[in-house]
Amino acid sequence: MIYLSLIAVLFSQPSDRLPDGDQFMRLLEGLHSEIRDVQLVCEGSIRFAESAADLKQAGPKNIECVFQGSYAYRAADAAGFLDLYQKPLNSNGDFLHGTYALANRRLIQAVRAAHRKQTGGPVEEKQGGPGSLTIVCSPERFIYLSYWRSHAYGTADIGFECEGWDEVDGSPVLRVSINEAPKSDQPDKPWSRFWIDMNRGGHALKREFGVGSVLWFRDSNIRLGRLSLPGGKVVWLPVRGERDTFLWGKGHRTTPVIHETYDVVRSSVIFNQGLTDQRFSIRWKGPRAESAALKGVAREYETTPKPDTPRLRSDPVGIKEWQEQRLAEADRQSKQLDASPPGQRGWDSYTLWQGGLASVGTGMLATAFFLGRRSR
Repeated sequence: MIYLSLIAVLFSQPSDRLPDGDQFMRLLEGLHSEIRDVQLVCEGSIRFAESAADLKQAGPKNIECVFQGSYAYRAADAAGFLDLYQKPLNSNGDFLHGTYALANRRLIQAVRAAHRKQTGGPVEEKQGGPGSLTIVCSPERFIYLSYWRSHAYGTADIGFECEGWDEVDGSPVLRVSINEAPKSDQPDKPWSRFWIDMNRGGHALKREFGVGSVLWFRDSNIRLGRLSLPGGKVVWLPVRGERDTFLWGKGHRTTPVIHETYDVVRSSVIFNQGLTDQRFSIRWKGPRAESAALKGVAREYETTPKPDTPRLRSDPVGIKEWQEQRLAEADRQSKQLDASPPGQRGWDSYTLWQGGLASVGTGMLATAFFLGRRSR
């Protein structure tokens, strides 16, 4: 194939000879083309970093969690599906079950908590596209197939530069920098830098993302696994990754604040099943990548005791009383937020577990940026 020939030529050149943007994207698209679709189970944890002991002691108690979920992806249009369970490490946190379906540029999501008496949770629908599932607890945090699809394997909407050859964990990698918003008139622009293993499937072993001179997060310790396609052909796929986030609300630290770990259950990986639009529906109940542990988490969620709650009145007086209670609770939380230390206010505004994303701020901002860029 053409891309294999290009790779052979590229690696035969002196180290100062680098591909241009079009060559690089053609190479990457070819390397990724073997994976037409994939289903897998991913598990991991989110914790305050060891360097943020003060925040762990004084910060929100419902951020740290362990998670496990079933994920599906289709390369042709970056359709995605994530069925996710997030179990808090603190007994006061919510045990969440979220389902996210991305297809035809629409993201539909439904999230519920184990202690709430509801069967399906509120369903929300919004505009979506490649990158919409790059949320906390999603394998798209370290498997970047959707990221490159969001650029349509081209450089028309980014500032692109191949900077040179490096080594990561003993493997030769191509270092690539990207200006994520070259047409922006803002002085501080979002940027990414990738270290990509072109010998093993064109997957990144490391990534940094920042705005201006400020580093927002770093993905590292990405491990690649040799996995089999139907028919026995072997491909590479990231099976482990870590993310360190350096933001705390609107502030920034030079040491990590949040540490995320991700592991793919290798026995769950299924390639090239010809996944249709039905597979990427929030109503999907058919076969999916599973593991014994995932089934156990689902059972644990379903059997978590749900405390009795007072029956809501449906008459006008009852509805008014409920509204007044909600307003009073919101006012109480607002006063607590105003009284909190300045370093924590911005964090709370970013990290409420809205819609079950359990976001640490960076994930939501990066996702919003991708959506905004693709909608232009």
